[in-house]
Amino acid sequence: MYLAAGVVFALFEVAGIVVFTGGLAHAISSVVARDVARVPEAVAWTVMGLAVRALARYATDVSAHAAGSAVKLQLRTEAVAALDVRWVRSHNSAHDTTVLANGIDALDDYFGRFIPQLVATAVVTPIIVVAMFRIDATSGLAVAITLPLIPLFMALIGWATRTVQDMQWHTLQALSVSFHEVVTGLPTLLAFGRGERQVVRIRAVTDDYRQRTMAVLRVSFLSGFALEIGASLSVAIVAVFIGLRLVAGDMQLVDGLWALLLAPEAFVAVRQVGALFHSSAEGVSASADVLAIIEGTSSAPDTTVVGPESVESVEFDALAVPGRLSAQSWAARSGTVTVVHGPSGAGKSTMFDALLGFTEHAGVVRCNGRDVPHLRSVGAWSPQDAALIAGTVEDNIVMRVAPDAANSPATINIEALSLAVQRACLDDVPLTTVLGEGGAGVSGGQAQRISLARALYRVFDSGASVLIVDEPTSALDSDTEARVHRSLRTVADEGRIVIASSHRGSIRAIADQTIEVVA
Repeated sequence: MYLAAGVVFALFEVAGIVVFTGGLAHAISSVVARDVARVPEAVAWTVMGLAVRALARYATDVSAHAAGSAVKLQLRTEAVAALDVRWVRSHNSAHDTTVLANGIDALDDYFGRFIPQLVATAVVTPIIVVAMFRIDATSGLAVAITLPLIPLFMALIGWATRTVQDMQWHTLQALSVSFHEVVTGLPTLLAFGRGERQVVRIRAVTDDYRQRTMAVLRVSFLSGFALEIGASLSVAIVAVFIGLRLVAGDMQLVDGLWALLLAPEAFVAVRQVGALFHSSAEGVSASADVLAIIEGTSSAPDTTVVGPESVESVEFDALAVPGRLSAQSWAARSGTVTVVHGPSGAGKSTMFDALLGFTEHAGVVRCNGRDVPHLRSVGAWSPQDAALIAGTVEDNIVMRVAPDAANSPATINIEALSLAVQRACLDDVPLTTVLGEGGAGVSGGQAQRISLARALYRVFDSGASVLIVDEPTSALDSDTEARVHRSLRTVADEGRIVIASSHRGSIRAIADQTIEVVA
């Protein structure tokens, strides 16, 4: 739609250019010929052409901005939605942040300016050349011969630009990663007196980024100089031919002026493409990383055909993660608690990652006898290390990031929230308690119970049939631990499948079966 609109606006723009230059040429020639009667009409055509050209350019800019914003929104939405635990664990968060923020923002020049200008150039330039042929064949031929030299220069310089721009983009990523690592480990670095060494490191990476940026600017200025020289020489050649024929009396003044005014316009669009290519080169370099996130995290489609309320059994046949978890084969049925028991480091969390599709694994996962890639679509999960966001406890349980229309209080299942808080034994923590980044403001045990309440809220709100909890009581005292165990037993007795891991033996009291995992 945006490209079609760009073509239409480009047609209006080139019409305005032809009318404007023609009107101006007739006005000047009429003044020279002292034909004053024709001057007002020529001026009127000139003004009309200028107005049409200005309006068409304004419409093109508005459409291009809308197109760039739409593409950025779509890419950022798809990239964020595609991020999963598997990708996040294998990539630096500073790298991902740079790609999703600076990288996608840099695409604005590419989709919002370069592509629309490229479309406009493909429409405007040929029409202007044809118009010049109609006005003066010699001038049109001169432009047609010299015009292809500009794209040739652009291609040659573009290869050099791509190389230096890629290096600048990778240096920016390295700077982001280095700064993130220093900030994350700053307390430890200061404790061991290593802070000054990191200052030197950051300064070195920053200086490298400065040099890469200057290299890009040097190539950009060289490109601009080459394009300007090529266009100026081409227009000069046209001017020489026109001047010689005007002196010889072989050409009318109005035709010479019209062709001379159109000649620079034939090169303007091409020069703008060259200039915008350099400003959009960073976005092109970043696009590979954006697409890597979108395509790299895409996995096989979820072939689960059972609804969350119809899960009667889950089975695991030779489930294994090479080097981390030996083959495991077992099954769990609704109304039961399965305890995965073993010492720390035995592979309990790895097993849950495999069940949830967060890591590559061998073996087969079945739901109601059907092979499925993972249990995420039918289950709720509480990890060992809870990821808490800045906000209230209630926000963390219902995963409400901002109080917008889509997540207003009216959309919260109050009954499910109350039941989740009760079953997670979270009565001692008010829902209005405000947490900082990373769950600052609550203890480790409270963070575990908030995570458990989040999983239970999914169970009670969306009807998830499988509850998977990884070490839900490792930071709790014995009394609270016993209460949580009773809650898990109650959830299972209500007809759900509960799979819990622990290195403590007390959880065996609620187990219908125990799976021993040995390191």
